[in-house]
Amino acid sequence: MITFERHLGKSYPALQKIVEKRYLDAYPTLRIHSLIIKPTSMKIDDFTLSPSCDISLPKRALRKKKGTFVVKCGKSRHFFQYSLDGVIGVYKANHQIKKDKIIDSSDVTVTQVPFEKFYAPPVTHIGTGEMIARQHIPKGKVIIESMVAEVPAVFKHQRVRCFYKEGAVRIEFEGTAMQNGSIGETILIKKSDGKALRGKVIEKKTVEIQ
Repeated sequence: MITFERHLGKSYPALQKIVEKRYLDAYPTLRIHSLIIKPTSMKIDDFTLSPSCDISLPKRALRKKKGTFVVKCGKSRHFFQYSLDGVIGVYKANHQIKKDKIIDSSDVTVTQVPFEKFYAPPVTHIGTGEMIARQHIPKGKVIIESMVAEVPAVFKHQRVRCFYKEGAVRIEFEGTAMQNGSIGETILIKKSDGKALRGKVIEKKTVEIQ
């Protein structure tokens, strides 16, 4: 249920819908219990939201449950405060997850927490074998996007197929990846003689030498 705080008998359902949509676009698992919007000035009885109006509510502002935004209508600027109450579905670590570990269902618990403040968007979906930890994640920590990455096509210390191509000439050899790498990324490769080369990951366990 969405509720509003009235200001001098007036509510702002059009603004509410816009603010609500921006939060839900940023946080798909968010459930909004209430969203209160009110003007910061008492002199706003003549405000009407029109298609020409522009709402300034930057993405970084959506990290908090309350704040202020500006509605620009031509030369006029109208300021509003808002406060959101809701819960958000997140993943929490069941135990300490080590860096570079592929995350599976035994590592995490799906739960809901009050929406308060996030320094980065929380992860909203973790499929088995789809994510790898980019850092050590403490037990009980809400998993945010910066903590994980897609499982790379090449893992550090993995033996990979390397090739160099110029015109009709193609030379292939086996090397060792010195870094994790997703498709399209350039990583460092070490040959059997110890020489280091750089190459682009083009598919699983395959690197094209630059």
